[in-house]
Amino acid sequence: MIFKKTGASAGPTNDVFYGGNTDNWVALAKTLKLKFYMQARLVDNTVGPKIQALLTENNLINDPSQDFVWTYSASVSPDSRQPHFAVNYTSSGSGASEYLSNYFMWLITAQKYGGTVTINSPTNTTSGDPRARYYFYRQQTNYNWANPTALQCYANFNNGTYPAWYPSIPDQTCYCLVGGRGYFGRDFGDNSGANPNQTFITTWGVYPAGGAFDDNSAGGSNGIDNSFGAKGAGIFPIWLSSYTLFLESEAALTLGITTNGSARTLLQQGVDASIQKVIGFPGSVGVTATSAYVPTTTQITNYENLVLANYDSASSDDSRLNTIITEYYIALWGNGVEPYNNLRRTGKPSNLQLPVAVPNPGFFIRSFFYPSVFVNRNQNAPTQKNPGNAVNKVFWDNNPDNFIK
Repeated sequence: MIFKKTGASAGPTNDVFYGGNTDNWVALAKTLKLKFYMQARLVDNTVGPKIQALLTENNLINDPSQDFVWTYSASVSPDSRQPHFAVNYTSSGSGASEYLSNYFMWLITAQKYGGTVTINSPTNTTSGDPRARYYFYRQQTNYNWANPTALQCYANFNNGTYPAWYPSIPDQTCYCLVGGRGYFGRDFGDNSGANPNQTFITTWGVYPAGGAFDDNSAGGSNGIDNSFGAKGAGIFPIWLSSYTLFLESEAALTLGITTNGSARTLLQQGVDASIQKVIGFPGSVGVTATSAYVPTTTQITNYENLVLANYDSASSDDSRLNTIITEYYIALWGNGVEPYNNLRRTGKPSNLQLPVAVPNPGFFIRSFFYPSVFVNRNQNAPTQKNPGNAVNKVFWDNNPDNFIK
């Protein structure tokens, strides 16, 4: 194995991921094997013993010090800032330009609490997802500004534009408005033009984009700019130790491989690993999280107990898997690849927001188009897929055509 080579040809000296630590590279390689075996479990009945062997050996990314991330800096020229920061925290201070998912913000802040937005504050430090103020930075803390010009869906909310099976009270839905505390993004399927609401949009927080910690300052008097937070010194979370734990939890539930614990225990460990990573992140990039808004130990414990209560109350393994994958989805903030893989493999989370304003949105893309540079520059490459071929599945996806709505 090349990672075990010694001497002059041992490897590069400019390892920007692990600083030349070959043991971490080996752990990453074996973790990726685990990931690929879990993706292939639907079509390959021989992966069980292979997964068992990897978990028994336990030489995986299972410690935060081994997390595989790309690290950005605060440098503007050349610009090596986290892309989400660079796009939204501009020098002009004109407000954010990138809409976040209303569904995802609702999932974090309200879904577990009956729709009512719950976020830790000096007067409420016992409930709410501990990661909310780290994931998102609100430019507004209420909806007093809302009007049909700035927020078109605000006028349409009760006139049949949104699904009838969602309550009409904004606090209880993931559509249009996420409660009354200023979380504002875009609905799935909304392809309307940008409204003049850049200073109202909720944007990326300190984790993982290197933005600002949400301390209720709402952008200050002049709006957000590129001096906020870690100034873009964020990360791209390619693979974290929490991801490994969620995969192990899935393996325990679906394959009965409980070498490192039960599905329930591994679920709790995955959630805790994610929370600890997120709340410890500001300190690693020189940002001070306002102490009054830092989650208490009680809040963290209460959140984890709520997740476990959801798991325990599930009436089937399918529902229990939904709890695992939903929490995995939440922990994956900043990584769009793994949620897509999980969705194709498991169909979870099962309550994804329905597309708005598109009665018949067409098929769900089960495989992406080939990169144009690959098709155009490689004479041996297959021809580019036509739009209809994006419904074709990858080799490990044997789920029904209508599996994902």
